[in-house]
Amino acid sequence: YTSTSNSYTFTWLADGTYTLYVKVTDNVGRTSVVSTSKNVAYNNVYIASYGNDTTGDGSSASPYATVQKAYNQVTNGGNINLLSNIAVSQSIVLNTAKNVKIQGYNSVYTLERTGAIASKVLLLVANSEVTLSNVILDGKNIASTVSLVQLVNNASVNLNNGASIINANMQNAWAGGALYVD
Repeated sequence: YTSTSNSYTFTWLADGTYTLYVKVTDNVGRTSVVSTSKNVAYNNVYIASYGNDTTGDGSSASPYATVQKAYNQVTNGGNINLLSNIAVSQSIVLNTAKNVKIQGYNSVYTLERTGAIASKVLLLVANSEVTLSNVILDGKNIASTVSLVQLVNNASVNLNNGASIINANMQNAWAGGALYVD
């Protein structure tokens, strides 16, 4: 227990769950100890259909529910690990110049377009590089006027082992089919 500061930054923590204890002493010498536990999972963030973006912490035991939440939390060069198939009801926008890997964790999993985003792109990548491994982007044959994946401003998507883009049902040829480069 040392510090007279209001804040402290831990820069050396690996992914995992940590408990922080804070001891407070008042001017007459009375002390109180409080603690809180927090998961540090920014290099490896997990998502699952049973996850929760509000109460989850991104760990494998308490995953997030959406790729968007995981992307907002993961560090540049980190991994977003799918623990199940994910129904995607909003466009996934990856635009903060982070290079990340989205991968099925120990299996091949699917990011599935739902009817709610039929007129929107499934994955929009801008100023970033995304590598997919053991992930299938599935348009579910939902008729759409936009592509499943759109790349903007020097963006790239790499498809590695087990990755594919399937069931793109395009209504307009100019929309680019499965992939549109803007």
